[in-house]
Amino acid sequence: RSSAIHTLWGKNPHHTGWINAGSTQTRFTGRKFVARRWFERHLGDEIMLSRAAENIFWLNRYLERADNYARFIDVNLNISIEMPPSYASKWLPLVETTGDTELFHELYKEATAENVIRFLATDTRNPNSIRSCLNMARENARIVREIISIEMWEAINALYLWVQNLHVGAYITGGSQ
Repeated sequence: RSSAIHTLWGKNPHHTGWINAGSTQTRFTGRKFVARRWFERHLGDEIMLSRAAENIFWLNRYLERADNYARFIDVNLNISIEMPPSYASKWLPLVETTGDTELFHELYKEATAENVIRFLATDTRNPNSIRSCLNMARENARIVREIISIEMWEAINALYLWVQNLHVGAYITGGSQ
């Protein structure tokens, strides 16, 4: 049996074959789940997940963030098309939602549609912009390239290259630039 099963069952010689879920408490260290797999590395008394698992985790996080930002922009852009011109001042809540208001005000004077879209989508000075997130996702994918599928690498790379050539005007005009 694997060490993970032994950890769950404990060292009871009269084991009945049922997993003792109560003994999983020993596998939580400082409120973090400590996995027990062959690809882990030991660091003193602590067990860490491998670099590959960490890179795949962050790859996913960066892709999710880029997707969420793209949805924010898309929804607000579609709403602003149907709203009166006074709605133009409603772009700042997007920046506030992301928690980057302070950085936005350092870089831009006012929250116009173009400024907010540039900040959230293509501004490399914003570490949370779509372009920055895809850059970090691609870097994490590059590190674990031998582990992920060729199709996954090609999709991430193609998306990264497409966004690198995209201009803010393309978001506003529907990709024609």
